[in-house]
Amino acid sequence: PRPHRSILLPAFKITRHLEAMGVSCVPRVLHYSDTDVEGVNVLVTNALGPSLNELLQYCGNQLSLRTVMQLTLRTLRSIQAVHDQGVVHGAITPSNIVMGTGPTMSETFLINFGHARFFRDPKTHRPTTTASISGQNKPKNLEILTFCSTFLQKGCTSAPRDDIIALGYVLCYLVHGGLPWISTETK
Repeated sequence: PRPHRSILLPAFKITRHLEAMGVSCVPRVLHYSDTDVEGVNVLVTNALGPSLNELLQYCGNQLSLRTVMQLTLRTLRSIQAVHDQGVVHGAITPSNIVMGTGPTMSETFLINFGHARFFRDPKTHRPTTTASISGQNKPKNLEILTFCSTFLQKGCTSAPRDDIIALGYVLCYLVHGGLPWISTETK
């Protein structure tokens, strides 16, 4: 049999790295387990609030411009904190941006680092030399494809610009309650 490779392991490593570097916009890892028994992988983090997608649905698919601008500033700070550590998220979607709870309820958190990668070496701070993925690892998740940049759709390696482009699409989605290229049949 082929050796089992956890799909959560890269997400765990990057989340743990960001947490160790003091980035406050990522969930705290409480437990990680990677077993070979039936491919069971577990990544437990602290509880967080609703995603922006859930928040939009709760508000009847209509957020005020002021609310969207406040979310924009908070999310930009979160993305900048991740980029400052040399990590590109690679999957910015309304479901992967969540609100905090309790004392952090006004902050946004980034979750799901399954598509994240280091664009700078954590030790030397030099750019990583990752060749283009040439379509072999293009995002297959419909939600990620809906919000990702055309660079990622073509199979290019993710870069910080792709997170910002995706955030722009997320903001359009929040303001208008949808995107023109999302049909009700694809949901």
